[in-house]
Amino acid sequence: MPSLEVVIGLLLIILFYSLLATILMELISNFFALRGKQLERTLKMILSSDDKREEVLEAFRKNAIYQQLSGRYLGKNSPPSYLKAGSFRSILFTVLQKRETGESLEEKIESLPDDNLREALSQILEQANFDFGRFSAGVESWYEDIMDRASGWYKRNVQKYLLGLGFVIAVIFNVDTLSVYNNLVHASDADLGQLVSLAEAVSQKSLYVPAGQADSLGGSNPDTLYALNAELYGYIDANLQGLRDPLGIGWDSYEPTTDLFFWLLKIFGWLITAVAISKGAPFWFDLLSKVVSFRGSGIVPALQKNEAPAAPASPEPISAYRGVSAQGRISGPEDRDEIIKKPVG
Repeated sequence: MPSLEVVIGLLLIILFYSLLATILMELISNFFALRGKQLERTLKMILSSDDKREEVLEAFRKNAIYQQLSGRYLGKNSPPSYLKAGSFRSILFTVLQKRETGESLEEKIESLPDDNLREALSQILEQANFDFGRFSAGVESWYEDIMDRASGWYKRNVQKYLLGLGFVIAVIFNVDTLSVYNNLVHASDADLGQLVSLAEAVSQKSLYVPAGQADSLGGSNPDTLYALNAELYGYIDANLQGLRDPLGIGWDSYEPTTDLFFWLLKIFGWLITAVAISKGAPFWFDLLSKVVSFRGSGIVPALQKNEAPAAPASPEPISAYRGVSAQGRISGPEDRDEIIKKPVG
């Protein structure tokens, strides 16, 4: 059975390359406006389920607030990467108010060309008992519920990208999980100790943005999240330089061979690495933090028969134990398994 130090070392390596994949995924997401395209697909589903009746969707896109939230990345026009519920409600109400048909809110809703949008808003208005304040809150809640589902769609797509990126990273950097594990089992105490110390330091850092900086696809603010990922990746990279060769990472110590079994095992190890990376950096960061905290707290030995437990000399603050931060970490919203959680765009 592998020691806890070996497990911690392996988790740290997987986290390191998961962060690299997440950073690359963010760059791809920005360049191709993946988050913005997912947002636009979701808005089209909400505002114009009928392709022949897109006047509300077009008016929504032309709104000044929506245009200001759009931007340019590397010279390309891109839709907003996220849209808060309050902004969605404000733009939608402006579009309704500017409609020439109908005078009251109810009449304007009844004049909407899209059947699904008309029925949804009519139902929310009835549930609010025709109270405008409750109707506004209901529209925001309705939008947030839909974006929760959109977040799931987006994350499933991102996971597919990460699987492909993970395999490319595994091949380029020769990150064979089976080989890394084997080298960790036979690593010196000094190398394992250095990895564990680095893991303890990493577990005290933050990978999540403060609450309230969430985007409409259930993730953290893309720019802030990218900065945190890049900072943590750089920190691990700077402290891992001398340990790559002993762990069998990279091609420097590779000796050419035509052994078919060797290459089958190598490809299998790369595939394991790719699948692990596809889980996302937040997953491995949380798991590493828990294992480091468990190791730091230790295991209480079983009491011998009829032996009373000794009273502690004096209570220690939580921060005195390894693996636990006195300041703590502020968790981001939602299922933090998402990436590199910049929706994509």
